[in-house]
Amino acid sequence: LPILESWSNAERGRYTRIAMSSRVEGRPMPAVELIDLRREKNMTGGLSDPLRDAIHRALDDEGQVILLLNRRGYNTSVICPKCGDVVKCKHCDVAATLHKSRRLLICHMCDAERACPPACPSCGAGVLHYGGIGTERLEREVRMEFPFHEARRMDSDTMRRHGSHEETLAAFKNGDVRILLGTQMIA
Repeated sequence: LPILESWSNAERGRYTRIAMSSRVEGRPMPAVELIDLRREKNMTGGLSDPLRDAIHRALDDEGQVILLLNRRGYNTSVICPKCGDVVKCKHCDVAATLHKSRRLLICHMCDAERACPPACPSCGAGVLHYGGIGTERLEREVRMEFPFHEARRMDSDTMRRHGSHEETLAAFKNGDVRILLGTQMIA
């Protein structure tokens, strides 16, 4: 499903919504289950109980799993709990994303990089809240939850080496990779 803003824009006619009413070779449409994350009791990061259970079932049945998350990085926002300001890119005023492996905040619009501030740039409060989940964090959670199954992340942060796309997709096709997660490039 698209994000709510995109859905609203399509409803107002600003975007064109294209419905996929059939699949290749007449295959049946997949079952879709909407999970209200506000009601999830054991929600940890990006894995709700129903999603965790579905992954376990697929892996127990010798299947494979693809997890699509259109957010790179570890945390997708840095917010000051005192004043409410979001740490943004100094160049294009877009929320900065934490890339934990590089210990940097990165703007996904202009690729500007900066160190994580020790305090709120607006009010000076010494504690910042890192929220939201990106593919880097989801990969960590998947590896912790499913340590005996090979997982691989495909996003523009991990697929920079020449041939890495083909190598990862071939490993998934061969069954060597059981869990493939990433941004739209896996679609």
